[in-house]
Amino acid sequence: MKFKTVEIVVVATPVPAEFTADGSKRFEPTGNFVVAEKLIPPPILVPALAGGGLEFHYYNFGVVDYPLSINADDMVDASQSLWTSWEVSSDQSNVSFVVRPGVMFHNGVELEAEDIAWSYNNAVREGSRFYGVTNIGWMDRVEATGSHSGALHFTEFNPKWAEQISNISTHNIWIASKKLFDEKGETGGADTMIGTGPYSVISWAADESVRLVATGEHYRVQPETQYMEIVSIPEPLALQAAFLTGEVDIA
Repeated sequence: MKFKTVEIVVVATPVPAEFTADGSKRFEPTGNFVVAEKLIPPPILVPALAGGGLEFHYYNFGVVDYPLSINADDMVDASQSLWTSWEVSSDQSNVSFVVRPGVMFHNGVELEAEDIAWSYNNAVREGSRFYGVTNIGWMDRVEATGSHSGALHFTEFNPKWAEQISNISTHNIWIASKKLFDEKGETGGADTMIGTGPYSVISWAADESVRLVATGEHYRVQPETQYMEIVSIPEPLALQAAFLTGEVDIA
């Protein structure tokens, strides 16, 4: 597959009010932040087609989400997760879950359980090149049982299943939009980098740069910087020089 620079039109949203619903002052992200990375992976949103091993950057850059998130105390935290609740069945054959309502993809479509099911089933399908597929042999499939409910089925129960579908796991399956791939096809929509993370993509060029913009309020984290740019600087001395001269803010 040939990859190219991806230009994505950011969906305009109304300017939020000065105060939130609970009366607190609304925080607005400002400024631009530049981050240096040695390598920037190509934009491949389809899990089954992404086999480079650097796809965890999709989450680190703030573009996509995982089902569960770990808080500062290293505990799985429902308040910071796409799943607001979950329960393992008495026979330990599956875990049922409830999806957080109102989470939107960057194209304005609401996240539903079918998106989680599609993303996970795509990653483990026959012929999948997903880099972390060998780490999830304990997972059979995911099904949507309602618009915002579903079940993850085990081939064998894994007591650490929650950690392995959270942001503590390096090679985890990110959540993509089923509707996007129903419309464009698996290969047609592969480089359309639309997730539910706190930043949406303005442009993405593998091994060059990624430009992002904060989406506004986010259930998991409130971005402090409006714009973020990730630039590829593979040479250690050049990386050090860029930081010392202020060309980049983090190296």
